[in-house]
Amino acid sequence: MEQINNQGPKADIKLSSLFAKGVLWVGSSSIITSAVRLLVVAVLARLLLPKDFGLFGLTLLIVDFGNELGDLGTGPAIIQSQKINQRLLSTAFWLVILGSIILFISAIAIAPLLAWFFHEQSLMLLIIVSSFSFIIRSAGFVHRALLQKNLLFNKIAIVEISATLLFGLCSITLASLGLGVWSLVFGLLAHRLSDVILLWLLSDFRPTFEFDLTDSRHVFHFAWNVTGERVSYFLSSRMDYIIIGRMLGASLLGYYTLASEITSLPEKRISGIISNVAFPTFSVLQNQNERLRNAFMKVNKTLSLVAFPLLTGLIVFAPEFVRVFYGEDWGPVIVPMQILCIVGTIKSIMRNNGTIFFIKNRPDLSFKWGITQMVTIPIPLLIGTLYGLSGVATALTITFLIYFIYIQNIVNSLIGLKFQTYLKIFFSGTIASMYMVGVAVICKISLFFLSNDLLILITGCIISGISYLFFVKLLDQSSWYELKYLAKKILPHASR
Repeated sequence: MEQINNQGPKADIKLSSLFAKGVLWVGSSSIITSAVRLLVVAVLARLLLPKDFGLFGLTLLIVDFGNELGDLGTGPAIIQSQKINQRLLSTAFWLVILGSIILFISAIAIAPLLAWFFHEQSLMLLIIVSSFSFIIRSAGFVHRALLQKNLLFNKIAIVEISATLLFGLCSITLASLGLGVWSLVFGLLAHRLSDVILLWLLSDFRPTFEFDLTDSRHVFHFAWNVTGERVSYFLSSRMDYIIIGRMLGASLLGYYTLASEITSLPEKRISGIISNVAFPTFSVLQNQNERLRNAFMKVNKTLSLVAFPLLTGLIVFAPEFVRVFYGEDWGPVIVPMQILCIVGTIKSIMRNNGTIFFIKNRPDLSFKWGITQMVTIPIPLLIGTLYGLSGVATALTITFLIYFIYIQNIVNSLIGLKFQTYLKIFFSGTIASMYMVGVAVICKISLFFLSNDLLILITGCIISGISYLFFVKLLDQSSWYELKYLAKKILPHASR
């Protein structure tokens, strides 16, 4: 990676340029993959049953857990470390391979227990077959980390877009042949395999037969805390799936899975774009609180200006969105989706908190926060199940409002940022979104005579979007200019 002099205005310009270029590539990848996934799910929703999605959601409890744990925290450790060498990378590679084999064996052992717990015997074989993805994906973790560390997001974009297209092609083909939930499982394996093959083709790293933890203790100490944080965070973030699957059954979980998938797109895609780029890019600022603080606020303000209108708009147009993309049979998704939009807005601005923990070399705090969530979140969710999917979504919303206040104060203290100052950056995005909701409601009522969900959705989104941009410019010129500035920084790279 080209070395960056992290002092002075020239460094800020260089860092801003690298960040904008990274956002361009990761953003382009995210937009394309999100659009593909949205279309794929829309097609699959007409070929599969809600229970198929529910069973796959339960399967992903193990698959996603293994994938989160799969690199044993070596990915962030490699990115954060200032000194890496071939021996360290090879050690990390073989350690990850060994860990994935252990995870695969553990998944086979626990599969019967999970099938019993969720009252779904077919779940056992689904978990066993899906768990092959652990071993497949482990072969590409170090390669991906090196691409991120070197800010080669254009290559990562190629990998992600290609793998997503293959997932869609495989899943839709198999679903049309009547394979049900297995079409999703084999689509997942195809995605993982293509991901690894492309990472090897696009990366120069080749592991050697070296394994030595002695000289790498500082890196693996960091990785250990990252792994602990991931385990605790994953269990807490999937607690709603676990409780719904156990208490309400696979069919209702299928509805919830779809609602959660859509409302989490801004967090996973938009916030994920910034988080993936911010970590390696701003690691050079780890000892410069003022620059790091300003960058953190600017990034989260931009996130709010994009995520808030998308999710508040979805609250208004959720009925039309569901009927257009998934069909009349998916009506039970609508209300939980509208409630989860609020959770989505909170999570979208919390996503980069982990970046601050890692940059400040405090993954232990992130680990403790994950433990706190894992211990506290089950009770409100269990109470919520008494009122169905909407009850669970409401309980999750209230819980995350409390979480936001608590954890944000801890994150802000690491970079010397006052909570009141932090909240002010969301003012323009919040007020403009509220105005936009009013316009959207009026627009929806006015367009009711069309009696066509697709026309109402398209027309309403266009009018609401234009009104939002107008309100942003009217309320806060700085927010308007920040969006224009980011576009100007990105477009020159797009034209090259």
